[in-house]
Amino acid sequence: MKEQLIELASSKVFYASSFQVRCLVNPDTYFLWMCELKKILIDEYDCAVTPIIIGGLTPKNGWYDYKIYHKNSKDLKRRCKKPFFAYEQALEAGLIEALKLI
Repeated sequence: MKEQLIELASSKVFYASSFQVRCLVNPDTYFLWMCELKKILIDEYDCAVTPIIIGGLTPKNGWYDYKIYHKNSKDLKRRCKKPFFAYEQALEAGLIEALKLI
């Protein structure tokens, strides 16, 4: 999914230089890049991706899903058949779907 997100972001809103792409190999750097992309989507496109906990009360025993809020549509709820087991996975999937909307 990482390659798909980088390709979509580069083609739509967020140019990723070859240096940035090489830096995205590190999971921490990749997460920060996703957070920056999330902020750009909010500020410039009025599109917010929000990972949410489902199936549990805390991050340790729950699964993750995401919601997308966009100015041109109602609250887009996504219910997954296969839940995400990490916040980062839900954020990544939500960003991919948000980029497809704009």
